[in-house]
Amino acid sequence: MYKQRILVALVAIYFLGAAKNQNCYAQISVTGTTNPAYDGSDPWLPADFLNIGFPGVETQFTIAGGSEVRNVGISIRGFDGLGTTCTVTGTGSKLVSNVPGNSGDLNLESTGPSILNIENGGEAVCDDCIIGDSSFDTGEINVVGPGSKLMIEQAMFVAESGTGNVFIESGGSIETDRTNIGLNFQSVGLVSIDGAGSSWVNSSSTVDFSVGRAGAGTLNVSGGALVEVGRDADIGEFNSGEGTVNVSGVGSQWLIAQDIFLGLDGTGILSISDGAMVCNRFSWLGRDAGGLGTASVSGTGSLWDNSLTLRIGSFGMGSLDVNSGGGVSCGGLDIGIQSDSIGMAFVDGVGSEIVSSGSIAIGVNGTGSLEISNGGTVSCVSGTIGQNNLSDGQITVTGASSQLNVTNNLSLGTFGNTMSGAKLEIRDGAEVVVGGTLGLLNFDPPCVRLDGGALRVGTLEQQFGIGLEMVDGFFSCTAVNGFLEQDGAVFQPDNSNGTTQIDFNYIMNAGSVEFEIGGTMAGIEHDQLSAGSVDINGGFLDIQFINGFQPTIGQQFLIVENRSGSQPTNGSFNGLPEGARITCIGGVDLFISYIGGDGNDVVLTAMATPTLVLGDVNQDGVANLLDIEPFIAVINSGGYQCEADANQDGVVNLLDVEDFIAILNGG
Repeated sequence: MYKQRILVALVAIYFLGAAKNQNCYAQISVTGTTNPAYDGSDPWLPADFLNIGFPGVETQFTIAGGSEVRNVGISIRGFDGLGTTCTVTGTGSKLVSNVPGNSGDLNLESTGPSILNIENGGEAVCDDCIIGDSSFDTGEINVVGPGSKLMIEQAMFVAESGTGNVFIESGGSIETDRTNIGLNFQSVGLVSIDGAGSSWVNSSSTVDFSVGRAGAGTLNVSGGALVEVGRDADIGEFNSGEGTVNVSGVGSQWLIAQDIFLGLDGTGILSISDGAMVCNRFSWLGRDAGGLGTASVSGTGSLWDNSLTLRIGSFGMGSLDVNSGGGVSCGGLDIGIQSDSIGMAFVDGVGSEIVSSGSIAIGVNGTGSLEISNGGTVSCVSGTIGQNNLSDGQITVTGASSQLNVTNNLSLGTFGNTMSGAKLEIRDGAEVVVGGTLGLLNFDPPCVRLDGGALRVGTLEQQFGIGLEMVDGFFSCTAVNGFLEQDGAVFQPDNSNGTTQIDFNYIMNAGSVEFEIGGTMAGIEHDQLSAGSVDINGGFLDIQFINGFQPTIGQQFLIVENRSGSQPTNGSFNGLPEGARITCIGGVDLFISYIGGDGNDVVLTAMATPTLVLGDVNQDGVANLLDIEPFIAVINSGGYQCEADANQDGVVNLLDVEDFIAILNGG
């Protein structure tokens, strides 16, 4: 009886152990073929290079439940359209192509689909990882779920010569030393990282990260994912290379420790959208002569942060498009750098902006253009347009709320530059503000055109020709080094209660000049224009009283100072001959004189408003037939006289004839 009980116990222990071993072995399963063949051990440590997949057989190889396969090298191979899939699933499950003292590659290759799935916390480790080795090879890696990881101690080649795809999703991660996507000619590689917690870290500080080296490569970062690069990023490296990087979605980041090259000698494309961010040091768009680099930053919260200079069109062609509230920050902005290079930047839409903590240079030695439109803004410390001889630079600022803000100086051209390839255009409600000097150096015809916007500068320097063309809009400055000729627009000396000093002539042909008056102290309480000489050949005078000020009888306002000595102020404002009354306020009239001050200044004097008799053009106290001839004379002169303004619309012209006749007839 005792022996029988022992025998039963031994049998039970045997079968329990067998069941346990069978369950353990089931964590590594093979459907199809491996070489060497799986021997049932766990961990499995095959002595030779492990090939998963064989011609004519569709293979499924699974590592689960914390099991491990470790070897000196592993190849996942599909043949003739029959796929091979290796799956590493579950926490603690590992596929290791790396053993001490040996370099272990992980290859996905051959003519059938070759797929590696790492999921649910599984891991794979190798020295090098090659996906799509030869031109006919196709491979794919999926790393899905928190804790799922692919660790590559050396290089990762996504599409070395064939086709390769990598997908990192839902918190999966890849760590590698260096990476090439689309390595060789005609290869096609894609890496997609999606979802918060998903990441890809490229740690090398000595080898560049490459997308589209000589083939076609694409990197997509979305949904809050993170990609880190330890050195430079080359997008479109060789002539045949085509590299594209798309970073989209709030929280998505591409962080580059050093520089980014879009289109070295190939084609490089960068898209940042919907709240994503890219950070790096220098950026180059169109680095070499054959390079084409384009970048776009689109959507509120989207940001491209360049801690140093952003260069668009270095030796090749580059283009930057910032729109729909996207933003770019940089330590400097150069567009069209070397001769024969072409660089373009567009900033369009409210909230879209480029902020340079240094200078901007548009057309350094090549061709550069910057267009700011529809509420976009560009801000910088200083700037140049058409910097060197034979360069061609242009900035266009157009549309309501569009702005170019320069803290210090902005120069167009250089002294001795014989080419007029520098232009600044301000149109349709846009504004350009230059806190320092706007230097228009050696230009005639004009290089700055103000046509329906605002130009506000500290000092305007144009000593060698007429650099500023005023057609429409508003212009203000505190000083002019040179002379100023006005053919249109509204000139606002010093913009608010200040003095504008003009070294040489002020010539007014058309437009208007606006003076704000809030007291009698010139340059402090009211605007003043001071010029070396004054010629008023046409145009209008506009007086604006501010801060509730009302002049009192006897007060004088020297609005134009003629510093020429004995040379008179030539001409007069439209409708305002010597002694004309220009406005009436609170029972006090202002009368204009062009021989005020020291004898040649323009002065307004406040005097009591006489009783106005409409139609009494000869001012004899009665409107009668004797006023007809003086009335006709005022109309023919184009001037203004209150008594001749029969319809009281502020202008004396043919529209006053009917009312004048009615007055004479007792109407």
